[in-house]
Amino acid sequence: MMTPEQLFRILWARRMRVYVIFAAIVGVVLLWSLLMPKTYVAATSIVVDFKSQNVVTGAASEVSEYANYLATQADIIASHNVALKVVDTLKLADNTAARRKFLAKTGGAGSIRDWLADELLKDLDVIPGRTGSVIVIKYASHGAQLSAKVANAFADGYLATNLELMVGPAKRQAAWFEDQVQALRKNLEASQTRLSDYQSAQGIVGATARLDVENARLSEISSQLVSAQAALLDAESRRSQIATATSAKKIEQLPEIRGSSLLQGMKVDVGRAETKLSEIGERYGPSHPDYQSQLAEVTSLRGQYRAEIATATGSIQQAAQIAAQRDRDVQGAFDAQKAKILRLKGQQNQYDVMAREVDSAQHAYDAALQRTTEVQLQSRLNQASAAVLNPAVPPLKADHPNLWLNVLVSIVLGSLVGVFAALMAEIMDRRVRANDDLISLAGVPLLGVVPRLLASSVGTG
Repeated sequence: MMTPEQLFRILWARRMRVYVIFAAIVGVVLLWSLLMPKTYVAATSIVVDFKSQNVVTGAASEVSEYANYLATQADIIASHNVALKVVDTLKLADNTAARRKFLAKTGGAGSIRDWLADELLKDLDVIPGRTGSVIVIKYASHGAQLSAKVANAFADGYLATNLELMVGPAKRQAAWFEDQVQALRKNLEASQTRLSDYQSAQGIVGATARLDVENARLSEISSQLVSAQAALLDAESRRSQIATATSAKKIEQLPEIRGSSLLQGMKVDVGRAETKLSEIGERYGPSHPDYQSQLAEVTSLRGQYRAEIATATGSIQQAAQIAAQRDRDVQGAFDAQKAKILRLKGQQNQYDVMAREVDSAQHAYDAALQRTTEVQLQSRLNQASAAVLNPAVPPLKADHPNLWLNVLVSIVLGSLVGVFAALMAEIMDRRVRANDDLISLAGVPLLGVVPRLLASSVGTG
């Protein structure tokens, strides 16, 4: 293993080799740095408003992942479209030197604008912020003025593109919404016309109030129907009693007969006349004129009694017929009123459907009209959602080559290469330079050392 002392002796012995290699490397790097064309880097910064307020609607629009958003904006800056805007802004396609270079490189194939745009992108560096909303645009060129102009042109081109990306879709949406508004307006007008025509045809004016009146009338008729049905049931019951009593010959047992004072009085008169007839018959016989006279009176009284009973039962029959007719009339009125209400409800339902169609068409038209106004305003925007924070200025010194850095690197590199070359030369041609070298090379103990005699000492002796 080589000790530091041995290393020092080797480097000292071969110092000329180290000096030559060191001087050569430093000289070459220094000469290269002086002869190499200078490159100037100009930088401009843009602040991107990724969390802003919609200037048209006032609603807040937020981008949840601003890092991805900034990366997207950086890609837009480094796009071919923006580079074309830079070419047109700086009129690079009209430059004679640029045309000659284009012809030399491509032989005239393709578009010079596209070629220049691709060339500009090679020297462009876009750096999006990691934690903020600032994007740095750097452009490297052999001219300080040109680098600043191109960097600023890229910033302006990005702002123009950013505005186009907002305004372009808004213009297309505005045209589409205008067509939709026209169609929705026609639909609204047609719905309103159908509703008006239906009102006129059906005579619907205050339909809800009219339906309430008809419902109240139906309720009244329903009450009358209940009363008529109850009267009919009672009359039918009495008529059934009459029929039963007549078939059983117990007509006089009916409550109506027994409860009639007139009939009871006539019955008493008939009884008295029959009693008197019986007395006369027992006294004079049936051929006596008094008997015949009394018999005629009894017959008359019986006829009057039966006639009055017939009148009483007939009135019950007639009452039943009247009740039945009343029930039919009220039932008919109830059915007619119910049909009328159902018809009115059908008209009201149809009216409600058509009215809802009008409301729906009105809402759709209003919403489309509002959105049309918004996109029309948005299509007229002239401010992008980004702004130049620091415009690029011509740099005062070149970014490449860095003379002092290159010299420092060449010094370190020259020293390392020189030392390495000295060690390699020593390995290829190993020499004894000290006692330790003899021991390590021969592998035997050292018995003695003969001191080196100076030339002056040898001559004196």
